[in-house]
Amino acid sequence: MSLVLKLLILWEGFHLDTLRNQSTAALYLERFVPESQNWMHLDTYAWNDGDRPGHPRGGEAQGLRAFFKFLSTRYS
Repeated sequence: MSLVLKLLILWEGFHLDTLRNQSTAALYLERFVPESQNWMHLDTYAWNDGDRPGHPRGGEAQGLRAFFKFLSTRYS
C-alpha cells in the first residue's frame, strides 16, 4: 500500500472524527463555560508532510510551540 493511499485512509477517518470532536467541544463550551469567561479555540496544522533530520513525517507540534512561545513572551 502506498504512502499516499495510507494517508488518504487516515485522513478520511480523521476528518470524520474531527468533525464529531469539534461538535462535542462546542457543546461542552456552550454548556460549561460561562459567557463572562474568556476562552480561545485554536486549530493548528500539526502534521509534517516530509522527512527532515530531527523532524520525521507525521505528527508535528511546531504551530503549538510557536503559539506557546508567543504567549510566554506576551504574558511573562
